[in-house]
Amino acid sequence: MRNLALTAFAASALLITSCSDEPTAPTAVGSYVRGSGAYMIHSNVDVAIDAATSKTTETPAADDSTAVAQRTSTGGVEKSTAYVYENNAVTDTVVMIQNGSVVMQDYPIRYDVLGIVLDLGRKQVTVADFSKTSWTALKDTILPFDFPAFPGLKLSGSLNFVGKLLADETVTLNGTSLATKKVQLDLNAVLTASIGATVPISLVRTIWFADGIGIVKTEQKAAVIDLGPAGALLGTQKQAIPGFVQTAKRWSTN
Repeated sequence: MRNLALTAFAASALLITSCSDEPTAPTAVGSYVRGSGAYMIHSNVDVAIDAATSKTTETPAADDSTAVAQRTSTGGVEKSTAYVYENNAVTDTVVMIQNGSVVMQDYPIRYDVLGIVLDLGRKQVTVADFSKTSWTALKDTILPFDFPAFPGLKLSGSLNFVGKLLADETVTLNGTSLATKKVQLDLNAVLTASIGATVPISLVRTIWFADGIGIVKTEQKAAVIDLGPAGALLGTQKQAIPGFVQTAKRWSTN
């Protein structure tokens, strides 16, 4: 499974993107939390981007799979815990929660700062709220922490993810046509350096949900981030952030 990797350097003020949680007319929603024993095999494509030209290059990546180890239901809230496998080894754990029209998933938040990976732990993200046209997916603060490449330098920041409902779409996966609900997550972030430089980050992720199956496709656009004044410190003005496409190729519906 492709992680939520926010890749860039950033710095001083809180960037807030306005979002109205607009209710819409009630719509029927499906079930997106799979049962114990369910599995899904994904095909993956990595999307590289050239920082100078913004030209993208797609490269097939190894398949991975998820297998649901446990599903619970408490007061109408459905929760599943699944393990991610690559080359027969467990590489991650994925928790999905659905409460009516709201679907949540825990994401690992990692920043790759010119090859230095900063692991900021896991955050619960509202990946969909099918009762609204837009919603706050995550709003959180990153407390100051040391940046290993520059002793004495601290980074802090904010996460302000915004979700919005897109038009329903029929997709064909491995010869099977699926009616899906489609959402977009705008992954807005700002990191703050103690020297006072600021770089906003904005990535776009699109997710397709199929009733009774779960998330069947995820696409994150590759992007180039302008590092602004922080570029002088890091020795480069722009940083490429790769994207990916992950698509279900086989699944069970336990």
